[in-house]
Amino acid sequence: MSKDPYYFLKHQVVKANAYSQSQENTFPKDYLYFQNFYSRPSVYLSSEISKYSDRFDYPRSFLYDEYPDKHIFQYHVDQIIKQIGAPPEEVWLQPLIETLFIQEFLYRRNQK
Repeated sequence: MSKDPYYFLKHQVVKANAYSQSQENTFPKDYLYFQNFYSRPSVYLSSEISKYSDRFDYPRSFLYDEYPDKHIFQYHVDQIIKQIGAPPEEVWLQPLIETLFIQEFLYRRNQK
């Protein structure tokens, strides 16, 4: 046994670094896999959000800004809600669309 009192901590850091390096670039694969867990309404919304995002998938788009503007993001969430024709009384829909849009953002940013 080593006399170094920090041996255990150093060993754990090495293990954590090895794990994180082996997990690099799994986000796109994991994202696509976990989409299979979505409910039918979420699959529909995710598909509509993906189609909407295709229009903005070009270099220098707001999708790829280092720090995307929250107001622009919210504007596009509102546009998606209008595009799918959601009634205003469906208040639960906006947070779901925001979450799915953020996931789409992250997926596309990770692809570049």
